[in-house]
Amino acid sequence: MNKLEKVAIRRAERTERPIVVVFNNIHLFNNDDEGRLLLKQLQQKAESWAESGIATMVFTSDDFWPFSVMRQIAHRLHTISIKDLEPEEAFIALRTLRWNSIRDEKLFEDDDTLRKAAEVVGGRLAYLGRLAQAQNLQHHADRLKQGEKAWLTTNIGLIADFDDDALDEVRAPLTVKLLAINPPISSKNGRVIQLEKEKATNPDKNAALAELPMPSIPYHECRTIMTRTDFLDGLDHLNIIAVDAYHDVRPDSMLTLQAAREVVEQEGFDQLLENVCDRIDAIESLHRTRELTFKDAQEGDHARVIVDKGGWRLWK
Repeated sequence: MNKLEKVAIRRAERTERPIVVVFNNIHLFNNDDEGRLLLKQLQQKAESWAESGIATMVFTSDDFWPFSVMRQIAHRLHTISIKDLEPEEAFIALRTLRWNSIRDEKLFEDDDTLRKAAEVVGGRLAYLGRLAQAQNLQHHADRLKQGEKAWLTTNIGLIADFDDDALDEVRAPLTVKLLAINPPISSKNGRVIQLEKEKATNPDKNAALAELPMPSIPYHECRTIMTRTDFLDGLDHLNIIAVDAYHDVRPDSMLTLQAAREVVEQEGFDQLLENVCDRIDAIESLHRTRELTFKDAQEGDHARVIVDKGGWRLWK
């Protein structure tokens, strides 16, 4: 870093412009004390260099935790959240990419087919690029959705009759499912529900799709719904949810949202969710139960047990 600083100073004196240093994927740092300390040291260098006008440092991350670490000592930090394309933009991008891929009017699909495919995968450019090169648009879109659904069920799928040793592993999927079935409370998500109802009653209405935003829940409401504060980072690391700079939590992509809806709307899901909740309550109740064993007890012996929750007051 000292050598880089010398180079930046000489370049700034020669060109009167700061050098740009980019650190990609800082979420790959270990999320422990050493990783956070390294990130803060880089940030301190970035703050001092930016104040001197010799360098501009850019950090990119796919997870939320680096932002929460850097925000604590940030003075010149400017945060930009990169989001997916809007539905209408995704449709236009898919149509352009599809035409550039096949260059044949006979094989080029109509707008309705392209719009339905764009509705499934959303505005993620990586998905749109793969979809544009597929032979069958709708079939490939369904394959992408099934792959995302398999990813969700593999990582956070509910297990009905799980072993009591796997209690912690089941709590996280349970809280995610509670988050998925809970209706988000905000004016923006109220507009989402209204547009979805309009689209259900009038499927040919493209305006509803064009205006339909991605539903989101504030970070603090997610903590309240899930009743746990340590699961959100794991879901973010698995690319199941995404958290922006304004602490809004939303599905990682439209494809994730479509797959999650299929899982939640499956027949018997509510019963499975209730069974898992009952199983967790039974195991937790069993863990809170204590068994007393009396040794060398003979026939006719009696034992008296007194339970007093006075605690330390008994010793006054």
